[in-house]
Amino acid sequence: MTLAHEVRLLGWKIGFEWPAHCTLWKEPCIKSMVKTFGLKKVRFNGCKVGLVSERGVPIYKPWAIQTDLPSLADIFKGRSCDARNPEHSHDKCAGSETAKTSLYPEEMSKMVHSAISAATISTEWTHAKDEHKQ
Repeated sequence: MTLAHEVRLLGWKIGFEWPAHCTLWKEPCIKSMVKTFGLKKVRFNGCKVGLVSERGVPIYKPWAIQTDLPSLADIFKGRSCDARNPEHSHDKCAGSETAKTSLYPEEMSKMVHSAISAATISTEWTHAKDEHKQ
């Protein structure tokens, strides 16, 4: 939480990601940080952000981001998968595919960069810096 405080003191926004079912989301210090900084959670799935197996088949991996940067939350909204849909198949996140899923797919990386870029040219960042000065 020290880093989050430092980031906030500089007038910047916060955003971090873990697998959606990661037990760290339940840690008291994480829950406290989320509450202290008013972070919002957005859930999405790897198959909706370019995560594919070596065979090119989408991999269903539940991810979550906690953030106070609206453009970051917005860009991942609607990227959840209904894995029960028989017309949308997945390869398993298992075996040799598992390690690869710890890296961000190119599409996801571009989404993050786009959200940050949008924030820097909008008032999102300006308001955060102004709030810090008050």
